[in-house]
Amino acid sequence: MNKLPPLMLLAALPLAAVEQSSFRYIAPIRHGLPANTPVGIALPRGVIEKTNADLSDLRLFDNSGGEVPYVIYDRIIPQDVPRTFDFRVEAFSDEGGIAELVLAKPPSAGKYHGVEIVTAARDFRKTVRIDGSRDAIQWKPVATDVIFDYSSRINLRKTTITFNDTDANYLKMTLDDTDNTSAEERDISLRYQDLQFTVKGASPAETFKIDRVTGQSGRYSAAGVVYDSARVPVPVAVVDKDGNSVITMKNANLPLEGISLEIDNPFYYRRVDVYVSDEDEDASYRRVGGGTVYKIPGMNDSETSFSVRTGKRKNIRMIIINGDNQPLNVKTVEVKWVKKVLYFVPEPGARYKLYFSADKVSAPVYDLKRLLPSEKANRDVISEILPDNVMENPDYAPPPKTWAERKAGYETTIFTIVIMVLVAVMGLWIYGLMKKVGRASKE
Repeated sequence: MNKLPPLMLLAALPLAAVEQSSFRYIAPIRHGLPANTPVGIALPRGVIEKTNADLSDLRLFDNSGGEVPYVIYDRIIPQDVPRTFDFRVEAFSDEGGIAELVLAKPPSAGKYHGVEIVTAARDFRKTVRIDGSRDAIQWKPVATDVIFDYSSRINLRKTTITFNDTDANYLKMTLDDTDNTSAEERDISLRYQDLQFTVKGASPAETFKIDRVTGQSGRYSAAGVVYDSARVPVPVAVVDKDGNSVITMKNANLPLEGISLEIDNPFYYRRVDVYVSDEDEDASYRRVGGGTVYKIPGMNDSETSFSVRTGKRKNIRMIIINGDNQPLNVKTVEVKWVKKVLYFVPEPGARYKLYFSADKVSAPVYDLKRLLPSEKANRDVISEILPDNVMENPDYAPPPKTWAERKAGYETTIFTIVIMVLVAVMGLWIYGLMKKVGRASKE
């Protein structure tokens, strides 16, 4: 984990005052986190459910009541590509055809899985033994291999040695020139289609100069998104007038990247449409995607998941198109969303709590977003999961109403009073009118 000294100054920066009592919920963060270096906290479902869709109503406070800067990123594993670095030669000896090098890796280099001996030499064959050490005192075997070059007679060369990942600070490389094999054993024979290539009695060259030794770290891998998932309560499906199954999961309060179903039917092939809404009226639902689920009878081939992407919504509705088939028995529904990670810089001995779910709180603006960009955070900072121990804030106090809100309340009250007075006046008028009509009818 890389330390970022400038981040240590952030705690001293003045921040806009936001009262802890403005937030409905809190979630404690465990103490004992590494100090003065960025750490990541993966936000659990309980926090995602109770915050705004953009997480603007979330704050981090320390035990002194100070607001702590943070930045939130989607958890994306960065694309990894092979990297190289040069070893520094610490010592060298050559005796009796056996050369020994002690190499030191740069402090910034992490784990590595191979070395390349860079040389312009030609026509050689050497046995190479590699030992590793953290302190250049105690050594452990890393690899033994052969490097060779026969390029004066055929394009055949090997100067790279690979091994299991190691983070050894030092390598001791022993190159053995001695070759006790017979000329026949040193013969090289290659066949390509109808052509035969043979090198007889290949022997090492008289001089062998090493220009440098490079280490190899990292292997190519594509970037990947990390997801969180949760099961949501599944109500009994309602069959609509077209025979389709309608499953409405109210108060889900989650963003969507995909849905997985557990279906207890022997075989099926159905289209599933997904609708979302922040209200409870049927007319408010809008379609955001869908997919096809199927299971082939008598085979293990099945698909019960599909992608659907939308921001956080209160209610999720699935409509399963049944056609003329019997409705599916959907036992569970699991939704997934992109994992959110909050990064901040703890101070020694401090304790922290997340405060969230508030009205009239705008998104904070912190310098940390400029100092710790997304790619660096995802690559260099180790994150841990925040326990889902969301609790109500005992100090929560609803914010006072604005003048506009109070004015609207006054207007509503006045309007209600006026209506009630008018109703009373109309009632009295009708009552008086009925009395007059009654007297007139008697006369």
